[in-house]
Amino acid sequence: MKSARLPLPRRHVAVASCLAFAAIGSNAQDEPSPYWIGVSQSFTHDSNVFRSESGTPKADDWISSTGLLAGLDQPLGRGMLSVDLAANHNKYKNLEQLDNTDHNASVKLDWASIERLSGDVRAYHRRSLQQYEQQAGSGGSSARSAVTVRGGAAQLRLGVVTRWTLEGGGAYDESEHQAPFDNRNLRQSSVNAGLRFRPSDLFSWRLGARHSEGKYPRFIDPGSLLVVGDEFKRDDVDLTTTWAPTGNSTLSARVAYTREDHSALSQRSAKFWSGLLNYDWKLTGKTSMRFALSHDSNAGSADIDYGLYSDQSNDTQRRTTAQASVRWDATSKIMVYSSLSHSRRKIDDAFFLTFEGQPPSPQFASGKDRTTTATLGAKYQFSRGLGFACSVSHEKRSVSGDTSGVSYPYDFTTGGCNVQFVLR
Repeated sequence: MKSARLPLPRRHVAVASCLAFAAIGSNAQDEPSPYWIGVSQSFTHDSNVFRSESGTPKADDWISSTGLLAGLDQPLGRGMLSVDLAANHNKYKNLEQLDNTDHNASVKLDWASIERLSGDVRAYHRRSLQQYEQQAGSGGSSARSAVTVRGGAAQLRLGVVTRWTLEGGGAYDESEHQAPFDNRNLRQSSVNAGLRFRPSDLFSWRLGARHSEGKYPRFIDPGSLLVVGDEFKRDDVDLTTTWAPTGNSTLSARVAYTREDHSALSQRSAKFWSGLLNYDWKLTGKTSMRFALSHDSNAGSADIDYGLYSDQSNDTQRRTTAQASVRWDATSKIMVYSSLSHSRRKIDDAFFLTFEGQPPSPQFASGKDRTTTATLGAKYQFSRGLGFACSVSHEKRSVSGDTSGVSYPYDFTTGGCNVQFVLR
């Protein structure tokens, strides 16, 4: 759930007016429109806003988030154009220095020719308050810092209706952090190509290769204290499969042999195996489950289809994550869901920062941490334009090894509710 804030009375009046208009307009329309616009309001309580270390005082707060959202799902011949826009003004009840406005914008075009060509193009831009568990090097500082992520990707396929399909594409992604965390800034790009064999609708194989390059342009050398930057190159040879043994289950998996080289962060240059596994299982007409497992590094990591993504915590060398989730559609309007995830990271203090004028640490310490997160929530779709949702989540982290300044044990609980009105 997104952060929420306590709005001013005038904002409440404006939001209420918009919501009423949206609800009336939604009922007035018989046919769905490709365009949609809406407003949302959520209230969230966070028991440990700054992710303070276990055994130390914690600052809790109520957060109110007032948002606007809009989008488009427009068929274009044999393709589809999708646009999603959202912005939230987040206001803290007590910690007013953290008040901020976030946004998330994305656009995707799926296209296909009359012949055997198809593909898709996507772009995104988002900005949010940096998560405080990612600011371990601040020594518990409550400094406000935002992170902006932007990028795009494109993929081309030849041979859509045949057993053999040739695929290829590219991606670009960059994340920009506000000072004093700007040494975590990252720019990266990749190209990929592969050959997919699909003997039936139930099974497919893909053999592919991917080359990625990137740079942490503001990386500070702890010895000389100079901004030297760190450039990296990564090569992956991967095998991907999708198997749908029944109409109620689908297995998607990828295993890759990865070689990663860094110009400055030599301790991160390595050869290793990476991979992803997703299993979707529909138990009944109302109940479905998903199991996911992944293992990868931070630089040049990609999702199971294509494209790059940024992790706010560049202290991660390797991450292994397991997740299970279940969804129950109690009625046509009520949905209940829960999830449990466990993540294990190998980390180092390459990006360690100390505040109050102190220089970065000249040593490269490393350790491990483990993070477990449990979530329970419910959604009620009252009508096509009006929906309600509530959820509660608890996260707990433990550490081992020399993780000072990089990671530390903590726990927190968040919970809240959201209402959303959409006019289509």
